[in-house]
Amino acid sequence: MVNINTNLSALLVQTSLANSTNALNTAIERMTTGFKINHAKDNAANYSIATNMTSKISAFDVAENNALMGLDMLNTASSSLSLIDTALARLRSLAVQSSNGTYGNTSLEAINSEANALVDEILREYNNAEYSGRKLFSGDTASATTSADLVKPIVQRDTTSMTALADVDENTVISSGTYSISSAEELKKLADMTNSGKVTGGEFVLGADIDLSVYSTGEGWTPIGDYDSMIFFDGTFDGNGYVISNLYINGPDGEGQGLFAMSQNGTFKNVALEDVDINGGVRVGGLLGVASSTTGNTDVTITNCYVTGDVSSQRSSDGGLVGEVNRCDLTITDSYVTANVSGQVSGTGGIVGYAIACDLRITGSYVTGDISGFRYVGGLLGNSLSNINLTITNSYVTGDVSGVKSCVGGLVGLANVSNLRITDSYVTGNVSGKETIGGLAGYVVYGALTITNSYVTGDASGQDEVGGLVGVLYDVSSAAISNSYVLTNSDDLDSIFIGELRGTGTPSFEITNSYYSSFYDGKGIDFVAGYGNQTSSAGATGGAVSYTGGVPFTQSNTSSSVTAGGVNRVTLQVGIDSSEASQLTLDLSFSLNNLESLRDIGLGNGDYISQVDEIIASVAAKQTELGAAENRLESALDQISIQYDNLVSSRSTIRDADIAEESSEYIKMQILQQASATLLATANQTPAIALQLL
Repeated sequence: MVNINTNLSALLVQTSLANSTNALNTAIERMTTGFKINHAKDNAANYSIATNMTSKISAFDVAENNALMGLDMLNTASSSLSLIDTALARLRSLAVQSSNGTYGNTSLEAINSEANALVDEILREYNNAEYSGRKLFSGDTASATTSADLVKPIVQRDTTSMTALADVDENTVISSGTYSISSAEELKKLADMTNSGKVTGGEFVLGADIDLSVYSTGEGWTPIGDYDSMIFFDGTFDGNGYVISNLYINGPDGEGQGLFAMSQNGTFKNVALEDVDINGGVRVGGLLGVASSTTGNTDVTITNCYVTGDVSSQRSSDGGLVGEVNRCDLTITDSYVTANVSGQVSGTGGIVGYAIACDLRITGSYVTGDISGFRYVGGLLGNSLSNINLTITNSYVTGDVSGVKSCVGGLVGLANVSNLRITDSYVTGNVSGKETIGGLAGYVVYGALTITNSYVTGDASGQDEVGGLVGVLYDVSSAAISNSYVLTNSDDLDSIFIGELRGTGTPSFEITNSYYSSFYDGKGIDFVAGYGNQTSSAGATGGAVSYTGGVPFTQSNTSSSVTAGGVNRVTLQVGIDSSEASQLTLDLSFSLNNLESLRDIGLGNGDYISQVDEIIASVAAKQTELGAAENRLESALDQISIQYDNLVSSRSTIRDADIAEESSEYIKMQILQQASATLLATANQTPAIALQLL
């Protein structure tokens, strides 16, 4: 058909011309960019895969730089240690020289002068060695020389100008002033004077490590203070970063047992108790048996302390730090317990055994030992009564918590509270008992419960009333759970978050932005027993979703300075995710114990050769650690390089254009475009042919 209205030939040619032009443009784009995938529309699936690979490749670039900077930091530390080692070698030579009896006083004074200069130089290098503004050996504290693994490094106080307790008449009444204690005999004198009513205040500062093994027979150590006579230690005790070791108490019928028996206004700081062996009766703690009050308006504080070893009671109220707190506010900060704590009756806790009618605050603290008892057992607090105000912040438990009977919790066993607030805390140990078992708290009674930004990874197990976070809530006024996680894989849970609700009240209840392990998907387990899986008439909301990720945080990246031991830990990010495999943690700190005593070389009579050898051995051990860490970083660099190369190769396969193929496509489309243009001109002549017929 010949017509002038519709030029079908021209339409066909125009379509071909448009297609060939588009294909030509695509070929030009691919050849100029070098990529065959430039937009998601080119290949949606491969575009997503390539984009993900690109982000990982960029991350590996950063991880490589991190590892290289880590090597530079270790090289700097190693060079500084070499300088210290050189100075120590010269000190040893001086110690050997001064031991020879051929030198007169003038020569010995010259030796001593050089020794002092070397000590000053060692301390200068130790305190000022840094990399990129970060102290290498002494942490953030310029002259931290403590040998104890305190949570926070300290500057050890010089006790030489203080009055030694040994020089104080035992009949003197001490109500103020500062006194040094540098031996087991002096510490025993503090106990004797306190228990005879001679110490009503004052400050006592350790000036050396103290070994109490001399009091390791019979009933062992006599605590400072006396429960039976209601004698309190109400002064300040500063451990000063030194270690008290081998505290032994064997009093299965006694009450108020620990290094200290009782306090109502005492302050305890920087106390390190290692290898304790305490077997008591009631109100037993590693540091303090009882924090109690005769007036109801007192406050005991414990800061930067720790206990290792074993603490047990034959009856009730035993804790790794404090056995019982009764009508006396207690604040515990930056402290930890690695001791195993066990009780035979009730009220066993990793930090505190029993709390009554008080404000109890636990912050920046942790427990790694195993906690076991009969009932009312908690990783931090075992039992509480009389509506206490309990606040737990930035703390954690990694040991297992177990009870024979009821009320067992990863943090708290039984909480009879006005308010219970748990924030930025977690439990990774397993929690087990017969009934009312909770990953964070076993049994919460009355008051208001708030759990925020906390999680559980250890399994909670028992026969009845088992909850991922709390075993039982009884007549609480309100409960709010937000940004919290149940990441266990326990088949014993009655409900994911709260095992069971009891009582007659209808509390205000809310779960928001919280998560549970995908292990529970499809198992038909409620969020809260009796509340249904999503909502109920009591107002519980189902603001929780299934979760397959890892733990949301660890203690080192929360707001506290807790470092789980050591004074200068550094974590190197040598991978591209947040797993332990991508991180390398190093402890750069080491101790220069007894270095100051080397100032007496030439003038004193000490065994300076052995003292120098101990410090040299410490430096050599740290050099060995740094060398091993350098090897690990080099291995990490090799692994990063392999993963980087493989990712780049894989991304190239998916995304890069084959220029030979694209150039052929370009020529093909160029020819088709030219042909279409020529034929379009011919097709446009068709209406003119129709006009010739008129």
